[in-house]
Amino acid sequence: MTRPRSSVRTRVPLSLSVTEAGTDRPVGDPDEDQVSMPWWVAATGGGVAACAVGWMVIAAVVVVGWLADMVGPMSLPLQVATQFWFSVHGGWAALGAGSWTVVPLGPTLLQVLVVSTVAGFAARQLPRGVPHRLPAALRLAGLLTVAYVLPLCAVTVLVGTPEQVARCLGGGTVLAGASALWGAVRGLRVPAPRRLPGWARRLPVAAASALGVMALVGTGALVAAVVLRADAVWAMTSTAAPEPAAAAVLVLAQLAYLPNLVLWAVSYVLGAGFTVGSGSLVSPMVTELGLLPGFPVLAALPAEGVGDWGRALWLLSGVLAGGVAAFVLMGRRPPVRADVSSLAGGLAGVAGGLLVTAVAATSRGSLGTGRLVDLGPRMPELAVMAITVMGLAGLVAGLVAWLVARVRGRRTPADDDRPHRRTTAGETESTVVLGRRH
Repeated sequence: MTRPRSSVRTRVPLSLSVTEAGTDRPVGDPDEDQVSMPWWVAATGGGVAACAVGWMVIAAVVVVGWLADMVGPMSLPLQVATQFWFSVHGGWAALGAGSWTVVPLGPTLLQVLVVSTVAGFAARQLPRGVPHRLPAALRLAGLLTVAYVLPLCAVTVLVGTPEQVARCLGGGTVLAGASALWGAVRGLRVPAPRRLPGWARRLPVAAASALGVMALVGTGALVAAVVLRADAVWAMTSTAAPEPAAAAVLVLAQLAYLPNLVLWAVSYVLGAGFTVGSGSLVSPMVTELGLLPGFPVLAALPAEGVGDWGRALWLLSGVLAGGVAAFVLMGRRPPVRADVSSLAGGLAGVAGGLLVTAVAATSRGSLGTGRLVDLGPRMPELAVMAITVMGLAGLVAGLVAWLVARVRGRRTPADDDRPHRRTTAGETESTVVLGRRH
């Protein structure tokens, strides 16, 4: 008895693509990779536009503050905005007889976001199926960086000093180059180098995870200090800016330095502390204050005197960051030897400590002359504390990971001496040693 055939036919749509042997597959989805303009036009115009957007955002805030009291000519707020625009790129802000050397990391991070977004858009304008993605990303990032730095340096030459020109050239190149390369790599989906071992590819991620943990803890410490002393912060804000518009501008100005304050708090919780001027010190164990800048948020600083030992618990944040970096580096399969596992965890912790120290160094500077110099984390102390605490925590975390893997039934170092073992049936069973099958 035969089964009757069904007269109903089902059509299933298929999307097929054919590529030549030895070439990469097309990047991205067809709808996402439609070219709307030449990539070099997008990179060049996007670099100039990103540079202009940074100045316009700062100018808008400064002009609103000037409109609150209308002191001085209209050109004054534009000059001040231009100087702060220079400081975003490390070029300092020359204000009167003094200069502000503290880089406002808030606008700097905004510029990084804008440039990387523009680079990603320009990367999607490249023809589909680019055979060599990394060289294409480098060319795109280089062109965008040049388009970004040229107008910045041109304005600095016209209204700045030679020292500002040099600093803006260097800072702008680093900012735009790194951001553009990151955006281009993501836009083209450049794969990670396969020649590097797995731990080397995960090391930057592990260090970044340690920095992320410390940033979260530093933000929590800063928020807790502001909440506990909210009355003093509000009173100082009302005194400095009684009008609503001026108060809003003052809040935005403090938000521009919010990443700096978070990094100062990171140095605090790691035990190194920070300074708010020459002769001052803010740390968990002792606080000495002198002449402070007129930022209301600084009213949240702890009172002068010797701190209690309970504040030393902040050091546990460094232990947590080092442990997280170690586990991220080793992944789900830690090395099969205890010494290798501990060393790998310690390497991740040290890398995290170095990254935290390097990033915190960008938040230092001065807000004038006299006692308002040397603001920010204490760098020698922070380097010692961050590298030591995170490195030791990473060593311990690596050993703990090895112990946990052994308890769960994974192979011990003794198993590595026997790459093959005989089964009951007389067959040879292959075992895996350090991720390789024999």
